[in-house]
Amino acid sequence: MPFFAAPGGPSAVGAGEAENPPVVLLVRDDDLRLLIRGVLTLYRYPVALEGSSPESLRRLGPLEQPTVLILDAGDGSGTWREDLAQTLRESPQLRAVVLFPAGAEASRAEAEALGARATVVRPVVLRELVAAIRAAIEGSSGSAPG
Repeated sequence: MPFFAAPGGPSAVGAGEAENPPVVLLVRDDDLRLLIRGVLTLYRYPVALEGSSPESLRRLGPLEQPTVLILDAGDGSGTWREDLAQTLRESPQLRAVVLFPAGAEASRAEAEALGARATVVRPVVLRELVAAIRAAIEGSSGSAPG
């Protein structure tokens, strides 16, 4: 069992059980993207697409229907508001989980006002990220502590 497995985590998923809905990662930081992809794989969330901008979504095929968008607002680019609004406008089925640096409470509230289902504070606590993804899929909204 992996050292960071949690109760109800990946070990709770049976070998014959189906995967979770596909996820889209829009994260510019390569190290963070690799870490999140690894956690998503461990928790059986297939990554439908990885990119650094909303334009990446245009690469999805007609049969690929991702459910969750993970958007990094703490990458320093300052375009997260536009990226979130454009992505949700072009792909309204997506449920957004937005990553923010600590201390960005006003921005976290703004993300939720723009349609984000959940926000998570960076540095990311992996269990909180998975909980936020699950909450977004189930339709509830909220923020992970931070």
